[in-house]
Amino acid sequence: MIIKFNLLPKPKEVVKEEVHKEPFKFYKLLIASVFFVLSLLISGFISIEKQKKELVKEKTTKEAKLQEYKSISQKVVQLEKENEEAKKRIETILSLKKEQEKVLKKVNVVFSNFGKNQVYFSLLKVNSNQTKIEGVSIDMKEVGEYFKTLEEKKDIVKQVNITQVKKQDKLVEFQAEVLF
Repeated sequence: MIIKFNLLPKPKEVVKEEVHKEPFKFYKLLIASVFFVLSLLISGFISIEKQKKELVKEKTTKEAKLQEYKSISQKVVQLEKENEEAKKRIETILSLKKEQEKVLKKVNVVFSNFGKNQVYFSLLKVNSNQTKIEGVSIDMKEVGEYFKTLEEKKDIVKQVNITQVKKQDKLVEFQAEVLF
């Protein structure tokens, strides 16, 4: 058997200090929870402020758009009024044109046989419903034929009234009313 000797110094044992664990203390948890709550409040306040700024910006842009839309709406109303005025003007012009056409048709009827018969007008008054005619002719027969052709146009002429016929020298003077 062999015995061994260790001549090397023996390492010293390191003595570790014992760390005593402190018992759980409630105030540390309370401080941590207070910091957590404060950080949540601060972050919430910051996010609310950001949202408030965004909402204020959105409000100003929407108010600007609202003002723009109001001005556009006023322009639309103004254009609608102008459109209505233009429509009324057009209707008035068309009605005047129709009335003018009616009067021209009546005058055309009165003058349609003017050249065929030897009838000459000395006075012609054209109203909307009647026409007064005064004139002269060489022969009574020509006057009769002229008024007969007027009476034949029943679509425009309602009635022909001869109010006066005078024969002087070689001329025949007449007065008549034509109702339309």
